[in-house]
Amino acid sequence: MSGESTYAKKIMAELIEEAEKNPQYLPDAMSRAMMSAVIAHFQTYRENADIVSELSSIAENLGDDEMVITRGC
Repeated sequence: MSGESTYAKKIMAELIEEAEKNPQYLPDAMSRAMMSAVIAHFQTYRENADIVSELSSIAENLGDDEMVITRGC
C-alpha cells in the first residue's frame, strides 16, 4: 500500500470516528462530504472529463482488494 493510501485511510478513519461520536454528524454524510471535497480539489487542476474517467475506473474496481495507485511512471 502506498504511503498516500495509508495516510488517506488514517484521515478517513479519524473523520468517521468523529462522525460516530458526534450526533450532529452522520458517517454516510461525512463520507459524501469528503468525496465532494476531493472532487472540488481535483477541479482546481483537472478537467471534468478526466475526473469522470478516474471515478469510473474506481467504480469499476470496487470489488478489488485495493486500488492500484500509479505515479505516472
